[in-house]
Amino acid sequence: MKTYKYTDATNTVVHIIDEDGISRMSMLASTLPEGNAPEPADLPTTEQIIAGFTGSIQARLDTFARTRGYDGILSAATYASSTNAQFATEGQYAVNARDLTWAKCYEILGAVQSGTRPMPTLAEIEAELPVLEWPL
Repeated sequence: MKTYKYTDATNTVVHIIDEDGISRMSMLASTLPEGNAPEPADLPTTEQIIAGFTGSIQARLDTFARTRGYDGILSAATYASSTNAQFATEGQYAVNARDLTWAKCYEILGAVQSGTRPMPTLAEIEAELPVLEWPL
């Protein structure tokens, strides 16, 4: 038995899922064989989208901080007041990078929630974020 499941919010595309639970192909819902009604799509909730969005951005910041041996961006930021000049410089950079990144993220999220722009992909979001490069 085949299952037809919508794959998007517009209900125009369906996946055909075989008995083994594997999706074999996609097709337009309008071309389904007569008598086959697609099931609703398993679309993520708004909360799931936001959690994925913020989790990915946090991981980006933490991964960057680890390139200099910090546990994450929070750890790096605590060095902003260090008496060691290099650590202080890196710590302040981490604070600034974190602030600029989250400010941009919430700007994007606000625009999505207000309906002035569609939800971008993670790659599109990352292209808008500040470049993360340690000071020399």
